[in-house]
Amino acid sequence: MKVAIAGYTGLIGTHLISHLEKKGFTIVKIDHEKDRLILNASCEDVDAVINLSGINILHRWNESFKGHALSSRAGTSHQINHFYDLKSKKPKVFISASAIGYYGDRPGETLIETSSKGLGFLADLTEKWEKSTFDSPIHRVVAFRLGVVLSSDGGMLPRLAKLVKYRLGCICGDPNAYLAWIHIDDVVRAFTTALERSSYCGVYNLVSENPSTQKEFMDTLANTLMRKIYLRMPKFLVKILLGEAASVILNDAHVYPKNLKLSGYDFLYPDLDAAFFSLVKRGL
Repeated sequence: MKVAIAGYTGLIGTHLISHLEKKGFTIVKIDHEKDRLILNASCEDVDAVINLSGINILHRWNESFKGHALSSRAGTSHQINHFYDLKSKKPKVFISASAIGYYGDRPGETLIETSSKGLGFLADLTEKWEKSTFDSPIHRVVAFRLGVVLSSDGGMLPRLAKLVKYRLGCICGDPNAYLAWIHIDDVVRAFTTALERSSYCGVYNLVSENPSTQKEFMDTLANTLMRKIYLRMPKFLVKILLGEAASVILNDAHVYPKNLKLSGYDFLYPDLDAAFFSLVKRGL
């Protein structure tokens, strides 16, 4: 199978390409200039296209940054769909990253793929991102709403682990707020399964079936690293530091992967203890 991938230099892209190449897939890397994808003849004769584009959202937000966040996500999906709309031969499947930010801050709820959109910039951003993705000439489209991706070599976890090792780890905001997470190996496996199985179509929550609270997450990480968590950072301080972007950390969202479970997907790492232990063995 020949697969074109945009946003291939990020955490998910590097792991996914390594895995697919070992399985014998042919990879076409879609480069970009700022938020413009370089779609050319090499992208035409492919079986699938994957969009992993999107700037890091954990920064202080202003209107310029919000525009860039949108264009690097919804804008790139639109470019991909426009490119293939003009071609007689189209890929069999378009798979895009998305985010559980769609649900917003929803304490007390269990959120599945059919749950309503939440409030706030993250929810609005994700709605536009998915709308742009599904407005596609490609027959089969999949969007994975990702939780916090756990990896030993990228994302937020190595920075958190370093703080915990120096006994500077802390629980941010409400310790009972839910945090939806997913191991990088399950991310790669889910994307690969969606490439290979034509039954995958629509929106999927790509999160563990066992979300943790903020306290459970940090305590489990600390225990794995043979440390303790002594510090807490109240909501108001997180908001002072990050402004509106504090919602990335503070939102309470108990997200459940209903559609993945219905598809028969079995998680490699359904539990946080096993997930952290595997990553420590990889050098976390």
